[in-house]
Amino acid sequence: MKTKFSIFAMLCFIFMGVITSCSNDDDKDKQVVTPEAEKAFNLQYPNAKNVKWEMKNTYYVAEFNDANYKSIDAWYNAAGAWFLSEYDIAYDAIPAAVQTTFSNSAYGKWKVDDVDLIRRPSFMDLYIIDADDPSSDNDVEVYISADGILIKTVVDSDNSPAQPVIVPKVITDAINNKYPQASIVDFDQEKNGNYEVDIIFDSQALEVTFDSKYNWLYTENEIQISDVPSVVINAVNAKYPGYTIDDDITLRTMPTPPNQYIFELEKAGAADVTAIFDANGTFVK
Repeated sequence: MKTKFSIFAMLCFIFMGVITSCSNDDDKDKQVVTPEAEKAFNLQYPNAKNVKWEMKNTYYVAEFNDANYKSIDAWYNAAGAWFLSEYDIAYDAIPAAVQTTFSNSAYGKWKVDDVDLIRRPSFMDLYIIDADDPSSDNDVEVYISADGILIKTVVDSDNSPAQPVIVPKVITDAINNKYPQASIVDFDQEKNGNYEVDIIFDSQALEVTFDSKYNWLYTENEIQISDVPSVVINAVNAKYPGYTIDDDITLRTMPTPPNQYIFELEKAGAADVTAIFDANGTFVK
């Protein structure tokens, strides 16, 4: 009897230990988010369902869904300040202007794999359409503003998820001074230390580049070949005979003249060339 009682007691002790351990694990899960972040989230998303919290870097991220979106990630800091929301959205649910821009782009015939809506405080809504070329292994991310302006395309991207960004005040001040009423759409720091700010100004997409010390280096935007001075076109044709100028030409506005033009050139049997000429027709690189 004593032996049976001892075995029974031991089993009960082990069972209670497992229950306690599970309870502790549940408590740990509940402690993934601060009260401030959870309160801010509940105010922002009162109809959220299936909420799960996790830490990503120094941010508290709520993963959930609601009646309109099958998957949402919302990012907060410990004090409850909201930094980012990323929505997984069906292509048919995006604004008609965004669909039209994508359909008319060079990738409009590609297969749409995924669409994300990115929302950040003080930023314009941004739609990122991930598409695959059905005839190859190539893929592209097409960035389009909520009002249907093509921001940029990133070919063969790593499809990394969106991250919270903090634009240095000196950069926002410079943007507001040089481009009044502009809307910031995206912001990134390159490996070389430069900052790239995608903005909408006068219904046009511009990419404004600053160096690591926040000095304005240049601004780029896409133009048509008809917008390029004839002296520049003649210089391109003279240096690269037999090459065809691609339709996508970049105007690079410099702090001091002359501005520059960036061309993508193609020729049968030869490697593609990227060439830069200034407004006087002088070859830069």
